Amino acid sequence: MREKFTALSIPVEEAFFLQPFRERHISTPAAKKPPHVTVYSPFKEMEVMNEQALQELTDLFASFKQFTYTLKSTGRFADIGVLYLLVEPAESFQALSSALQEKYPELQPYLTDPILHVTLARVKDLDNVENKFYLEFGNQLPIQAYAKEVCLYEKHDNVWCKRNNFPLSSR
Repeated sequence: MREKFTALSIPVEEAFFLQPFRERHISTPAAKKPPHVTVYSPFKEMEVMNEQALQELTDLFASFKQFTYTLKSTGRFADIGVLYLLVEPAESFQALSSALQEKYPELQPYLTDPILHVTLARVKDLDNVENKFYLEFGNQLPIQAYAKEVCLYEKHDNVWCKRNNFPLSSR
């Protein structure tokens, strides 16, 4: 895996209250990144993100309207020990991902048809952690969320840092 790369993600401000749980149950650098839905990863390295490249992203994301979505149920990637909240509906996220793939066909995302989600935990004992999650937060589901921007994050030296944000259209 590359030591240094970027990702385009939508922060889920409405789920920031889950951050302490995530930090307890995710041992990778992703734990320090606030709850988010990744739209495209990996993206271009920061070294090539000049003003023109940033303006292209600004224009691209401004062509999409802000949208609502819901996090209401958990899911699992059992083979890698990940517990997540499923994003519903996923169509607006998929449209963003498709537009990025069309604009940057030279880039290859890790997954071409990902299950869009907010990671809650990365552990071996998924049953136990899922039970803890529902005991602690089950009464706060579903979470109604609003996507208003896409953020460019860079992972460097095992730390994720937000580098730019690109508003979605409010019209």
